[in-house]
Amino acid sequence: MSEVERRLLGACMLHPALVERVAAELRPDDFLLGSHRAIYEAMLAARPSDFDQATLLARLKDSDIEPGVAAQTVLGIEAADFILTAWPEYVANVQREGGWALTQAVANRLTEAVRERSDEKRDKALAMLHESRQVGWQESMDSLYEDVIALAPRSQLISISMNQRKPKPDFPWIANCPNALDLSVYPFRRKPGGEYLVFLGRMSPDKGAHRALAVALETELPLKIAAKCREPLEIRYFDEFIRPHLNDSIEYVGEVGHADKVELLMGARALLHPIDWEEPFGLVAIEAMACGTPVIATRRGAVPEIIEHGRTGIIVDQYREMEDQATLAQADSLDPAVIRQEVEDRFSPQRMVADYVAAYEATIAAT
Repeated sequence: MSEVERRLLGACMLHPALVERVAAELRPDDFLLGSHRAIYEAMLAARPSDFDQATLLARLKDSDIEPGVAAQTVLGIEAADFILTAWPEYVANVQREGGWALTQAVANRLTEAVRERSDEKRDKALAMLHESRQVGWQESMDSLYEDVIALAPRSQLISISMNQRKPKPDFPWIANCPNALDLSVYPFRRKPGGEYLVFLGRMSPDKGAHRALAVALETELPLKIAAKCREPLEIRYFDEFIRPHLNDSIEYVGEVGHADKVELLMGARALLHPIDWEEPFGLVAIEAMACGTPVIATRRGAVPEIIEHGRTGIIVDQYREMEDQATLAQADSLDPAVIRQEVEDRFSPQRMVADYVAAYEATIAAT
């Protein structure tokens, strides 16, 4: 991103009053991490008070600013305006839910509520803010894409799975380019005698650590849970649904690094992937497959596009089917070499890069 783009985005995503309030009342050092922290610091460095927002908006369509930045600018101004109108409730929400709520508040679909300025719409948006866990990821992204297309009608989109397109099949999709793995850091070396099941992900209901735990309890098989658990909502979920059931057989190993993750996968009998949301891809599934570890997954999101049932993994309609001995036996019977080869053939960086290059070349040729 250029310096001009950074300053424009910084100016619009949080206008001066909001920057000052966030800095003074929310102690961003306590909850802004990683890229979120970097964005916030860029906002401060951009000195939003140097800009007039109405002028910025007027200039967007006449500039060469990348369309995605322009769309985020529009969303950012409107979200910031809304947050200021509901500041006490917003502060309480951030203090209760952590940095995740700050990100969601700006990213979620508040545009319509702010534009129409009606009490009913504002009440609805405020409810969305308080219950931000219930606001669908897909809805948020669809809203952003709609704004991009509105600002730049010639925009074209690339999906990472065909399932990702289902909510908006009429969007200008030009290609499907699934994700990839650097296989040099995923050695194919299955450890003999693996008896434990493994869950990888984050602590949230949609990822389903509690469902994996239920399967382990029912089958009396050991389970190792490796999951991100830092945000307040994640900690609350862990304390309520996971911690009470931990014992010598069911172990929470924390948020592991890459090397430890690969070791866990190589030694596992199977990866349990009991998701309950329309996940657009599911990188953890191909990470397990790269290690030759069978995946037992629910039929949600892009799972059927990643796993070939009965050859490279097992797909079930309901997670309780994971408890059946026949399901586990079928997973045990899969050939690790075949599973690994599937990843090499379909999810290599070379394939992904070739797909993107082909999409770009086709787009250029058509213009």
